[in-house]
Amino acid sequence: MKLEDFLAHVNSGKRIVDPSEELEYCSYLTQEALKVTMERLSWQACQPAW
Repeated sequence: MKLEDFLAHVNSGKRIVDPSEELEYCSYLTQEALKVTMERLSWQACQPAW
């Protein structure tokens, strides 16, 4: 699934049901967001606190 297709589905007001390609993609996006968040938190933890 492409991001544009997922956003079109969500913006249309349709529900995301289980099982569906939309739910799989939603889970993928959630994992990517968590990865980016953890990477940034790790980077901030290594910075000096001046």
